[in-house]
Amino acid sequence: MKKSSRTRQIKSFPLARHVRNAIGLLLGGVGAIGSVYAVGIETENPDIKMSWDNTFKYSAGWRVRGVDTNVADNSIGPQANTNDGDLNFKNGAMISNRVDWLTEFDLRYKKDFGLRVSGAAWYDEVYNRSNDNAGALGGVLVNSITARYNEFTDATRNLHGRKAEFRDVFVYGNFAPNDMNVNVKAGQFTQLYGETLFFGYNGIAAAQTPLDLVRALSVPNSQFKEIAMPVKQLSTQIQINPNLSVGAYYQFEWKKNSIPGAGSYFSFADFADAGGESLILG
Repeated sequence: MKKSSRTRQIKSFPLARHVRNAIGLLLGGVGAIGSVYAVGIETENPDIKMSWDNTFKYSAGWRVRGVDTNVADNSIGPQANTNDGDLNFKNGAMISNRVDWLTEFDLRYKKDFGLRVSGAAWYDEVYNRSNDNAGALGGVLVNSITARYNEFTDATRNLHGRKAEFRDVFVYGNFAPNDMNVNVKAGQFTQLYGETLFFGYNGIAAAQTPLDLVRALSVPNSQFKEIAMPVKQLSTQIQINPNLSVGAYYQFEWKKNSIPGAGSYFSFADFADAGGESLILG
């Protein structure tokens, strides 16, 4: 591990395992390399502070076991609607070949007011090409309607393979009426009450923010701030005295958790959510 004020590099190659919704246990090799670059932006006004942080990450994973036909066969049977995540990746195939970019910009004025804008983008070569699925009945009967048996649907391709999005976009202000500290924040951000040592999605936090489970499962070394998905809201925190504080928030929208798309390696069903297009009966 190398660490400096401008750059941090992390290298790890753990063995990852996942359980496919009680269908079976598969093994995959996963590796990640990441670098963080922080830049302070100087201004002529000493009351204005700006910073721009960029995190670049490359991760790769391989399947190191073949498909177990007892849990994911290629037939018109009970597994026909849950097997594409297995059949799309043969033994030795890459399950991820992904580049991520997280960029964060902060502007502060006298430590009392500020603006934060962040965004994320990624590209995974695995989901931008054909896969290894041979297709049931020679590819005649498949769950996808808009794509061939050995191709990912556009929804799955866009979710896993290539996307860019804004994350935090908010302004905030700190005030001190009647010797109380008041913080007000408005925009798109994550709001989590309480904390945990091992997992950020505890207690009331489960109702406060949706999770990006695609990133959590696909990208090693992801921080919880990358997994928690911001929503549009307004919040305030009032420190009445050193022993008592009051907080409140109002969310203007609801977002569901982002789960792996149909046909992706960690997908649990071929018909549900992003990329799901049909249910095979029979």
